[in-house]
Amino acid sequence: MSCPYCWCEDICRREGSGSPASSFAQDQAETYSAVMDAYSENRYVLEMDPYLLAEYLLDHGYLLTAPLVDTVIGAQDLIRQVER
Repeated sequence: MSCPYCWCEDICRREGSGSPASSFAQDQAETYSAVMDAYSENRYVLEMDPYLLAEYLLDHGYLLTAPLVDTVIGAQDLIRQVER
């Protein structure tokens, strides 16, 4: 069976790593951590378009797989709330 997340034929092991809910929560936590790490090095991260930020996180090695844009938006909003 092929992986529903990418074309890896289950090499990434995301398919068999547990329930979808736990996998989503883990991906969400990794994305929040990556956005926070990027923000600590570049304050402009909060002003970036979420789509571009998702690409930025991949291009700069913060994440190995593409994050959900909704999760990136949530991470940006969370950091904005904490900064107030």
